[in-house]
Amino acid sequence: MNENYSLLKTNLLYTALTIVFLTIGGYFQNKDFYSGIFITEYIIILLPVFLLAIFTKVNIRKALKINPIKLKTLFKIFIMAFLLLPVIASANLLIISILSFFGKVIMPPIPEVTNGKEFLVQLFFVSISAGLCEEFFFRGMVLNAYEGFFNKKWGVISAALLFGLFHFNIQNLLGPIILGLVFGYIVQLTNSIFASVIAHIANNGIAVTIAFIGSYFASALPDNANSAAALNTPSIVIAQFIFFTIIASISAFGVYLIIKSIAKDYIPLKVSDNININETNYSVMEIEENTAYIKNKETEELKKINIPKLLKSKYSRTLKIWDDKIENKPKLIYFIPIGISVIMYFMVLNLQLTMK
Repeated sequence: MNENYSLLKTNLLYTALTIVFLTIGGYFQNKDFYSGIFITEYIIILLPVFLLAIFTKVNIRKALKINPIKLKTLFKIFIMAFLLLPVIASANLLIISILSFFGKVIMPPIPEVTNGKEFLVQLFFVSISAGLCEEFFFRGMVLNAYEGFFNKKWGVISAALLFGLFHFNIQNLLGPIILGLVFGYIVQLTNSIFASVIAHIANNGIAVTIAFIGSYFASALPDNANSAAALNTPSIVIAQFIFFTIIASISAFGVYLIIKSIAKDYIPLKVSDNININETNYSVMEIEENTAYIKNKETEELKKINIPKLLKSKYSRTLKIWDDKIENKPKLIYFIPIGISVIMYFMVLNLQLTMK
C-alpha cells in the first residue's frame, strides 16, 4: 500500500471540497449553525480523507501518522495552545485594524453562549469536532501529500497556507496559518496526528471558554450592543492590536521553549547535531549504541558521553528536522486546483467586503 496521498488528487479534493463547503456547508450553517458545523466537519471535511485513502490504497495509519503520544507531551501541548492565543489574536488584529479604517470589520457568525448547556454544545462543535476533523484533513492528508512530494518543510508550510485559505475569512487568515505552521511542526516532531488534534482542540476550547466567561460579565453591563459596536472603531482596534502584540511577543517565546522541550522528548540524538551542555557548545561526531562522542567547538577536545544520561539532563540542541532536500520538481497541473481555490477565496472576500 502507498504511504503517501497523491498530491494531484489531494489538491483536486481540496478544491472540490471548498466548493461544497461554500455552497452546501454554507447553506446548512445558515439554516442551523450547529447542525451545519456537524455536516461540514464530519461529512465534508473528515469523511473524504478516509474515502480517498481507501480508493487510492493508501496506508491510513502511516499516512495520517496515527501513532500514540506521550502523556507528558499532552500537558505541554495544552500550555502551548494557551500561549498561542495572543499570538493568533495579534496576527488577526493586524488585518482587522487595517479593515477598520474602511469600516469593513465583519462580525463572526458564531452564536453567543449564554448558559452552561450552550457552552458545552459549542465546546463540542467548535473545539472537539473542528480539532479532530480539520487536523485529520490538513495535518493528516494534506501534510502527508505535500511532504511526500516535496519535503517536510514545504509540507508544513503548504498545509498551513491551505488551512488559512479554507476559512474564507480575511480577518481569520493569519491566525490559522500560524496555527497550521506550529501544529504541522509538532506533528512531525512527535510523528503523531494526535499532537495537532489535541493542540487544535485545546486552542479552540480555551478560546470558547474565554468568550463564554467574557459574555457572562458583558451581559451585566448596560448598552451591551452599543459597547460591542464601539469596540470596532479604528482607535480601539489598534489599541487592542498593540496590547496583544506585546503579550504575543512574550507568548511566542514560551511557545518556542515548549516546542524545544517536545523535540527533546521525541527526536533522537544524531551525528552532526549541535548541543549545549553547561553553557559549552559541542558537536556530535559519532554514535555507538548508547554512547556518543562529542567535540568541544572551542577547544576541539573529544568527549565520551552516555546518551540516556544526556537525554535526562538539562541540555539544549539545534533542531534540524527541516533539512531534507526537495524530492520532486513541481508540475503546473498539480496546482491548477489550488489556483482555482485561491480565485474563489478572493471572490468570497470581495463579496464579504461589498456586502458590508
